Amino acid sequence: MQKKWDYLTVVADHNFKGRPEQSRASDGRTFSRGEAFMQQLGEEGWELVAVVFGTSGHDEYGNPLNYINRFYFKRPRPCD
Repeated sequence: MQKKWDYLTVVADHNFKGRPEQSRASDGRTFSRGEAFMQQLGEEGWELVAVVFGTSGHDEYGNPLNYINRFYFKRPRPCD
């Protein structure tokens, strides 16, 4: 059976204030303007299908130091 969809994952690192620092896509692209990648990917035909939130590292009080969000996208595969 032939695959109908292309898939893309974007991992966005946020600092402790919740500001996006850098985003990396599974196709090798990096986005440095916070979450502006959402608009760019939408214009390219990508559809957001899921978001998973997480944290990495904690300070001495147990507060998260970094927030890591994973964004999952799909778009129809172009017809050959």
